[in-house]
Amino acid sequence: MFGKPSPKAPSQYQTPKCDSCGKKLEYAGNPLAHMGDNNAHTWRGTVCLECRHIFCDKCNVVDAVPCPKCGTKLNPAMVVYLLQAGKLT
Repeated sequence: MFGKPSPKAPSQYQTPKCDSCGKKLEYAGNPLAHMGDNNAHTWRGTVCLECRHIFCDKCNVVDAVPCPKCGTKLNPAMVVYLLQAGKLT
């Protein structure tokens, strides 16, 4: 009732799901929309480009930790990284 309404996810993409628990990631918005950037849509979670796993914010609480599956650097769950990992259609 109060506060800012939740941003709406872009309809051209399916909602990404956590590979650990199966939960759909919550859409966080597009932080660069004011600049006209449509590749910055972001969901609350992380993605590993090496093993292609997606983690929700509950299964991987800290973005700075390495991937729990393969140990490589994690990236924010942004369109550009999800597309690179083959996780958006």
